[in-house]
Amino acid sequence: MSITVAIKTFERPLCLEKCLGSIREHYPDIPILVADDSREPSSGLMWQYKAVNAAPSGEFDIGLSAGRNALVQNCDTEFIFIVEDDMVFTAETDLEKLVLEMPEYDILGAQLLRPDGSLQSYEGWMTEREDGEGKLLVMYRFAIAETAPCEIICNCFLARTQTLNDVPWDEDLKIMEHEDYFWRAKKAGVRVGFSPQVRILHERGHRPEGYGEYRNRRVNHFQAIARAKHGWIDSTWVTM
Repeated sequence: MSITVAIKTFERPLCLEKCLGSIREHYPDIPILVADDSREPSSGLMWQYKAVNAAPSGEFDIGLSAGRNALVQNCDTEFIFIVEDDMVFTAETDLEKLVLEMPEYDILGAQLLRPDGSLQSYEGWMTEREDGEGKLLVMYRFAIAETAPCEIICNCFLARTQTLNDVPWDEDLKIMEHEDYFWRAKKAGVRVGFSPQVRILHERGHRPEGYGEYRNRRVNHFQAIARAKHGWIDSTWVTM
């Protein structure tokens, strides 16, 4: 398989270790890239699990978007599997199945499972509508039983590396990049799909003291930047 697994991580070494260990359990030889812009990057873990740090050396908190772009720029395989550091590979994380379905898609998402076995659903369609004071981004969530097209998925997907080079993440958005990215991908004609049979465990992981506060105090700031960029006054999910 011409695939590289790519992980953006920040200040969560215990999550990263579990993620890397699960990858090596199921894919002992697959290339792994990590973008770690923590205060103290996990160089030892990367050496242990034969992974390469793609983040610029010595730069702290470059942000999720810049980190993902660095992963893509350092990838030399046809496909790249984007995951977050608190995701754990299982026997159902079948990358070969995703590759077989890729002729129809440029980005193909996998199904997230919570530790209790329930599903996390982010897949759906995206549209804008006027809402009195301005434009509202509306995302329609619906059940997908078989691999099918959609327009927004979770941050766990197989992509053509060239597609992510052509449509990079906006590096002004250190977090809250998700809606912006998939809206721009839609506008660019990127073929997005979702494969519910390929599954990965989303543990939401161990968060060191202060991690949540550091992230949460920036949510409104970066969310406002993303919405102003598109003229959205708000965004909402509707379950169909």
